[in-house]
Amino acid sequence: MGIQIGQIRAGQLATILVTGAHEMQTGGTMGTPRNPLRDRVTRDHRLVARVSGVETYHRRLAKQGRTAVGAPTYWEWVKDSEGKVIDGLAVHKKNGTLYLVCDPTSVTRTVRYLVDNREATASELATIEAYRKDKSDKDPDILLFKLDSVANLE
Repeated sequence: MGIQIGQIRAGQLATILVTGAHEMQTGGTMGTPRNPLRDRVTRDHRLVARVSGVETYHRRLAKQGRTAVGAPTYWEWVKDSEGKVIDGLAVHKKNGTLYLVCDPTSVTRTVRYLVDNREATASELATIEAYRKDKSDKDPDILLFKLDSVANLE
């Protein structure tokens, strides 16, 4: 793990490294051409985001005239032995994976896609976009990053 749980505080800046295979749609069904980059794309992203606590999360949503997610989610805030929420830390309800919780409005991104271990060309980037799995253009309410992808906290 890149950081210690006791070091996490709301408001800190976290550097997150996202690397490895990039999941894409495969195509080849219902008239969609087969994805020519299938199994050839990896990602090499660097993000800097502000760690969010439960109060920060609710305050931001209130400013936007919204409330917290009403539907059940796959994660929950981590609580200490006294039942108090530990800011900036969430856990997957089923498998126990720990996540750093960040505010999506604070993120700066350096996004790189590699095709066959070289920088993707403009046309390859267009193909990557066309076959991306998440087609939602809606900004997320919160960002969760696995703790082992967090390189630094400041």
